[in-house]
Amino acid sequence: MSSLITMLLPVNHHHGSSLYRYLCTLLIIILNYSSSAFIDASVVCEKARIDCALRNGCGFALQSYMMECIDLIAGRTQTCESRCKHALIGLISTDEGKELMNCDCNNNKYCELSKSRLEICRKPVWSAIKSDTIVSCSIARWICITDQPCRTALEYYEQNCHQLFQGHKCTNRCNNSLSILDRQEKAMKLRTCYCDGTENFPCRRIKYFTERICYSNHHHHHSHHQHHHPSDGLLPIDLDNNNQIEPIGHQRIQTTNDDNNQNHVNNHNYHRYRIDSIFDRIRGGGGGSIESNYSTKIFNQTTTMIMMIIIMIISSLFVIR
Repeated sequence: MSSLITMLLPVNHHHGSSLYRYLCTLLIIILNYSSSAFIDASVVCEKARIDCALRNGCGFALQSYMMECIDLIAGRTQTCESRCKHALIGLISTDEGKELMNCDCNNNKYCELSKSRLEICRKPVWSAIKSDTIVSCSIARWICITDQPCRTALEYYEQNCHQLFQGHKCTNRCNNSLSILDRQEKAMKLRTCYCDGTENFPCRRIKYFTERICYSNHHHHHSHHQHHHPSDGLLPIDLDNNNQIEPIGHQRIQTTNDDNNQNHVNNHNYHRYRIDSIFDRIRGGGGGSIESNYSTKIFNQTTTMIMMIIIMIISSLFVIR
C-alpha cells in the first residue's frame, strides 16, 4: 500500500501545504477501500515500485505510464498505443524503471496478469532504448526528461537559446547550455533523433538551426548529419514581449514576415502556427518560464493526484477480469 501512495503522489510535492496533507490523507483512505488486487502486490515488485517512485525521473515516468497505459493494463485494449509506448520507453530508460518492469511477481496473479498484458509492448519498447537504435525526437525527449540532469540541461537549453530558435545566432550562454546537454548520457538519442511530425515543438526548425548555427560555428561533429534546405517548411517560433516562447496552443494566425534575415524565408504573407513550449506537458503551464509559480504547482499537483486516484479505482474494477 505504501508503494501505491508514493507512486501516485506528484514527485515535487510541497509537504508544507495543508491542502496537500489533506489530499494525502484522503488518498490513503480511498486506497484502503479500493480493490485488494493492488494491496496484494508481491514484496519484490512492491520494492521496485517504491524505488522508482522515490526517484524524480522514474517517479514522473511511472505517473505517465499509469495514465497512458491504463487501458492496456485494465484489458480494455490489446494494442500498444503510441502514448503508452512512449511512457514505457521513458520508464525503462531509468535503472529503477528497468527493475520495475523485470520484477518478480512472486506468483501474484494480479501482478502477473498486468505484466502479461504489457508483453505486446516489450519488443518495440526495449528495442528503442538500445544504444544503436535511432528514434523519433518525441521518444528521445521522453528518455531525456525521465533523467533529472538531462531534463534540467534540456530546460536550460530551451531557456537560453531563443535567439537560436529564431535563426539569429548561437550566443555564448546558448552554446554553453548545448554543451552541457551534449554531455548528458540520456541526451544521446536527442543528437541522432529524427522529426516525424508528432512533436509538440518545432522539431525540424530547432534541429536545423542548432546544427547550422551552433554546431557548424563551433566545429561540433555529431552522428546526426541531416541536410535541410532553409525553405523546408520550418515553422517560426513566436516569442512574447519577454523573449519567451508563447505557450498558447496551435492557433493559426495570419501574419506578414518583414524580417529579411529570417534564414531566407520569403517576404510574403503566410500562415504560421503558434506552438506550445517544449516543456508545457511536464511543467503543467506557467507561461514560457522554466518554473511555474507556487500556486500553479499546488493546483497541478492536486489535479494530478485526483486524476490518479480516479484512474487507480477504475482500473481496479477491470484488472481482475
